[in-house]
Amino acid sequence: MIRHAASRPELAGLVLAAGAGTRLRPLSDERPKPLCPVGFDALLDAAFVRVAEALGTQAGLAVNLCHGAAMIESHLAAGPWDRVRRSFEPTALGTAGAVAPLRSWLDGRGLLIVNGDTWCPAALHGFVEAWDGERIAVAVHGSPPMHGRSRVVASILPWADARTVQPVPAGLWELFWRDRLAAGSIQVAGVDGPFVDCATVADYLQANVAWLATGADEIIDGNAVHPTATVHAGAVVSRSVIGAGATVSGRLDRCVVWPGAHVGPDEELAEVVRTDSGRTFRADASVAAPR
Repeated sequence: MIRHAASRPELAGLVLAAGAGTRLRPLSDERPKPLCPVGFDALLDAAFVRVAEALGTQAGLAVNLCHGAAMIESHLAAGPWDRVRRSFEPTALGTAGAVAPLRSWLDGRGLLIVNGDTWCPAALHGFVEAWDGERIAVAVHGSPPMHGRSRVVASILPWADARTVQPVPAGLWELFWRDRLAAGSIQVAGVDGPFVDCATVADYLQANVAWLATGADEIIDGNAVHPTATVHAGAVVSRSVIGAGATVSGRLDRCVVWPGAHVGPDEELAEVVRTDSGRTFRADASVAAPR
């Protein structure tokens, strides 16, 4: 039985951002994966927006940090999410273990959990409203049933389970989901729309191309050029994202140009990421020397 919103237990939100981004290397050596932008927003910021909108407030949000913690902390301190609760992990604790250091902060609340390195713009409000207030709930991309290889959009961990988690490395699948699924005691919902796990450079480029297909207000003629970026006369830009303060004089096709990056007049780039350090990352994960 689904409870009415007035009687549903309170939820806090957790964005997971402690992973090393190993499969995205060497791009993730430039900046932690959650700080890589899709469109004009870092993956981390987009995740915070989705969780805050689902909970109806920016209060009660947390993020776990380990790899790249200093850079993420600087990003948070300089932006609109400076009041988010930080949970620093000397060793990454995994998707379940990350809950343990937050137990006193949760103080009886359940937890809406999303990954900070996945691009999935679907709203989570309906998923939260449909939660029965008691069982673990998991939103998977597409339609149920859920299985070990399902693409997970979000999950809810009730306080009764959150309070049992120990501060040791552990995953939600191994600690909770697998056994509950076998017992038929997990609430599973399907979520439609685009979904990209930004595991590799090719995936990351795919997420940006998919964002361009959403028709967001920033997208004009199939491209997104930040208002502070400069595209010089003679440049040719196709299906590309150009970040804040970037300058482009050459040719781009299905590229992502990070904030502050530069593309020279003699360059013809296709399916690459150009970073502010001047390096070029191809979809096959090879790296060109800085320009």
